[in-house]
Amino acid sequence: MRSAAILCLVLALSGCAGGLRSKEEAEQLVPADIAYKMTRDQWPSWYEDFGAPRISQISAEQRPAAIRAAREPKCDSVESLAMDRSTPTDIGFDVDCKNGQRIRIYETDLRSVS
Repeated sequence: MRSAAILCLVLALSGCAGGLRSKEEAEQLVPADIAYKMTRDQWPSWYEDFGAPRISQISAEQRPAAIRAAREPKCDSVESLAMDRSTPTDIGFDVDCKNGQRIRIYETDLRSVS
């Protein structure tokens, strides 16, 4: 019984128990420069479709999306981030991890997990 309790503790501490990493731990797995500025010159169709206020909001959600993906145990560390506007009211962020995993995070995901 005691060895089973120790095993459970070890699994929980190592992140193998299936839970999310803490936000603080995940932040360490995301490069500081992961977010990029979305300028009108480089993103004209996005500006036309969404307008500057919405682009500002989407830009601000890039790093939080990468951190949210890094909380997943299957992501070892974040390498890159891309955005998908196929659902304009709920932008998707594709986060690529160093180990080859791709995790899709939607804006609604950012509001649903603290």
